[in-house]
Amino acid sequence: MEDKIKDNIDNPRHLEELYQAHRQEFSKAFLEIYEDIKAHPIAEFWKARLDFEQPSVTAVLHHRKDILILVLTCLATGVLIKLPQILNFDPEKYFFYQANTGLIVFFGLNIYAFLSNNDLNLRHLSITLYLSGCRYLHKPPAME
Repeated sequence: MEDKIKDNIDNPRHLEELYQAHRQEFSKAFLEIYEDIKAHPIAEFWKARLDFEQPSVTAVLHHRKDILILVLTCLATGVLIKLPQILNFDPEKYFFYQANTGLIVFFGLNIYAFLSNNDLNLRHLSITLYLSGCRYLHKPPAME
């Protein structure tokens, strides 16, 4: 393949045919002989073309997974916030619900951060922040 590339360096059509017929082999051979043919303007073009990385399918699927996690988290948080209307009770009568509305929203954000990141330290941080927020809100008032 290396000889074919060198022989046809000035024939872009034939180089394209070689590439289309044997992509992996062409890429490997071209990168091995690049130092010998880099004086040719077409070699620079092919180097840029072969070095260019397309977004992978897994990156797109990962992006879809994040969107799905975000939508499900928003739905769950919305249901928790709307719980008084769903169950027909007055949230103003229950101090517990009023005090924890912010915590419910923070819970949704925390769950999204927890599920969308694989970093163990970030997961520990999100759990710690949530639990410390719970502890702060439910701390009994100081006795005077």
